[in-house]
Amino acid sequence: MALFGIRPSGLVRLTPPGYGVRSRVHEYGGGAYLPTPHGTVFVGDLDQALYRVLGDGQIERVGGHASDRYGDLSTHPDPNRIVAVVERRCGPGEPRNAIGLCNLSEQRCTLLCEGADFYLAPRIDAEGRRICWIEWNHPDLPWQGTRLRVGRLSGTGEIVEGVTVAGSRTESILEPVWGPKGGLYFLSDRSGFSNLYCWHPGSGTQALCPKRAELGRPPWNLGQSSYGFSGTKTVWAAFVRRAQSELWRLNLAEGSSRRIFLPPGDLTHLCVNRDRVVGLFSPVDHAPAILVWPRGRGERPRILRGGSVLPGISRAPESIEFPGSRGLRIQAFFYRPPGATPPFPLLIRCHGGPTAMATPAHDARIQGWVGLGLSVLDVNYRGSSGFGRTYREALAGAWGDGEVDDIASGIRFLVQQGLAQKTRLYLAGSSAGGFTALRTLLRYPHFRAVSLFYPVTDLRSLEKTAPKFESRYGQFLLGGTAADSRHYDLRSPLAQAARLPRIPLLIFQGLEDPVVPPRDTRRFVRVLKRLRVPVRLVEFADEGHGFRRRENLARIVELERELFSLPVHSA
Repeated sequence: MALFGIRPSGLVRLTPPGYGVRSRVHEYGGGAYLPTPHGTVFVGDLDQALYRVLGDGQIERVGGHASDRYGDLSTHPDPNRIVAVVERRCGPGEPRNAIGLCNLSEQRCTLLCEGADFYLAPRIDAEGRRICWIEWNHPDLPWQGTRLRVGRLSGTGEIVEGVTVAGSRTESILEPVWGPKGGLYFLSDRSGFSNLYCWHPGSGTQALCPKRAELGRPPWNLGQSSYGFSGTKTVWAAFVRRAQSELWRLNLAEGSSRRIFLPPGDLTHLCVNRDRVVGLFSPVDHAPAILVWPRGRGERPRILRGGSVLPGISRAPESIEFPGSRGLRIQAFFYRPPGATPPFPLLIRCHGGPTAMATPAHDARIQGWVGLGLSVLDVNYRGSSGFGRTYREALAGAWGDGEVDDIASGIRFLVQQGLAQKTRLYLAGSSAGGFTALRTLLRYPHFRAVSLFYPVTDLRSLEKTAPKFESRYGQFLLGGTAADSRHYDLRSPLAQAARLPRIPLLIFQGLEDPVVPPRDTRRFVRVLKRLRVPVRLVEFADEGHGFRRRENLARIVELERELFSLPVHSA
């Protein structure tokens, strides 16, 4: 991925060919570049070393070690220094994680803090006297329980007098920011919804403009930003309420807030300073755009980059809700095929979960399916983010069953409404969503064809091969561990393959995937072929866990068009 900048003359590419920008901390990366007064520092994709783009366009290496990975880069008052999350590999076993202080002029990284299993969001205040960071340990993930720590930086650069100011194993703290007047701002879900709080040594912790909506998202990637300061008492914040993005202007002095107009879509990566607010917005019918809001009240944004009209948009999705089990209300986006009369053939899309979220933003694959005459149900089943902590944790111990119940409820709802044909059902899912799709087939074998991206098929193998970041996630999702839990076999598609219906399966796999290894997918396909399940495996040598190359995406569209355009036989 190249690095670009926007200057008065227009868009400028900062990194020349051969320099990719990507962090691989936790395998999912994030926070891979950082503008500084002396140039933009970035993490090189190939070697994970630190580089700097100078003002004249020259590239210089400024740090890095063969055993280290860097991410979540953050500023230091000294422009020749940055702080970062460091992932250090020292032989067999899990890598060590730490907070590092990187001296760019000396190409040296000193570890400031280590001992916890994971770290996130190291931030130094403007005076360089205090540092905050987030840490947590196995078996938790950061949306389950973290601790916000604060320490003083000594004259020799060491952290002293470290204290925990918020967080526990049952409270998730995210996105700490030092405020304009020295307070420490952060997100906490202690109320059941992730909202904004402020901590000050003299006055403790205070909730700011609470809402029954989610600020921030599960940090599968480092360096996320969902709010920022415009002045000393004004915060712009990108909330999510039942899978819909909302932009709010919070007045901290008055404790009030005002919603800013935002069309349906998905708003992420909010960046705020005194003069303007910038965010990445993915709408329903346009390409993603970088939007800019001036500070003034009531002004609509202008497009800084992107936002072109997309041809062939069939229909905007409808946000629907239907009753699920355990008293839950399940939200989903429903796409109708144009020019067709209900009931429609129906494709269920299982998002890449478990904590992912279906949004109304444009999705080329979904529009392609709709163009084939399929209706599409994009389900935010239990476990999805954007609905509060209770909803996210409703999947605890029930992965492979609970969300499948929600999918079945959605199908029944659409059939009862006269919108879907129960004899013409299709499935698609990626990663954990591929696992959910296969579990849906095992429990409700009334589908005609399935398309899967790098699906999780062997839960025991997943616990062994998953990156350190999520290697204990099964303990929450399934209960117990692979060594002592029968759920791993009862719910693994590989162990239950004989029960799968004999319908066409199309599976796409990247050969550089570190999360779902190609050998697992190949083993699953071999078993299916022995069972005479009509399966086709398509491998991409240059892809990992998430497909990026245009030619590969075009090939996927072509093969899915063939799969979902199969002749209809009587049920």
